[in-house]
Amino acid sequence: MRRLVSLSLICLALVAAEVANAATLGSRFPTLIGTIEARIVAFGTTGLSKTEKKQKATLGKVVKAMSVDTDDLATTLANIGKSVKGIDAVYPTDGALSPLLDDMVATVTADITRRGSILFYSIQLLADGSAKTKSQTLNDSGEADIVASATATPRTARITLLKNALTSIAKAERIVRKAGGGGGVTTTALDVDIDGQRLHVPASSGDFLYTVSYDSAMDRFSLSVRGTAGGVVHAFTLMVPDPDLGDRTIPPGPLTSYTPPVAGGGPFLLTSGNITFTAWDPAGGRVAARFDLTFTNPSATVVLSDGSLSSTALAVQ
Repeated sequence: MRRLVSLSLICLALVAAEVANAATLGSRFPTLIGTIEARIVAFGTTGLSKTEKKQKATLGKVVKAMSVDTDDLATTLANIGKSVKGIDAVYPTDGALSPLLDDMVATVTADITRRGSILFYSIQLLADGSAKTKSQTLNDSGEADIVASATATPRTARITLLKNALTSIAKAERIVRKAGGGGGVTTTALDVDIDGQRLHVPASSGDFLYTVSYDSAMDRFSLSVRGTAGGVVHAFTLMVPDPDLGDRTIPPGPLTSYTPPVAGGGPFLLTSGNITFTAWDPAGGRVAARFDLTFTNPSATVVLSDGSLSSTALAVQ
């Protein structure tokens, strides 16, 4: 995603928290699931017309889809697709259900938009080359599908475009992860407290993004993280020029940023940051460090403290 567009999309995306930890659609959209369950009860068990039987059966399937416990955004989107397709087929112009479905689609759109916006910053940390070009092209394609989904009709067409967008973003993430050294799940670990909530990657389950890389031409170390702490998704990137053993002050800049899980008055910018490299061996792919970061925006401050990382999968670009 291009920077100018991406920053505007972040503001939209932060309206809703991204899916994190296991959650059902019913727990995220209680008014919708409550309305559906009330209608099922109202149908009763006898004397139903053919149309009513079909409506009741469809609503039962929707409840099942909305009861799936998952922390995977693709699975969440698939179940939203099932719910939308089913309800729109039997209640094409329902004044009560329609706005609730629109809200659910808008929320998952924000989830996917935020995912692409976070990825944008990770892509910028890559050195120029095929990996950066391919991942940027895929992320741009995802952005285009998200934008197109805003005006697509019917709702099922919006879901199709969002599925395409998420597929492109996921492909780009795999490229970034491979190019950025994030593939070493067994040899790479990071822990940090985010306002008192502990974030650990690689996650034992669920989605995450974690890359460590060294751009030898620019002589800079880069870290990109997206993971879950306290039940919600956080993301941050940092760039350290002239990395070497010992203490380094992390300079403020567009490549060091924090993306919060919910709306908070605009982007968070670094106000102070320190990193101590306890191991630095680009030739051997080894890096270890401790770090502390403070980010602020006009309305809040976020502290990332007691951070540590250790990797034998440092990607040298």
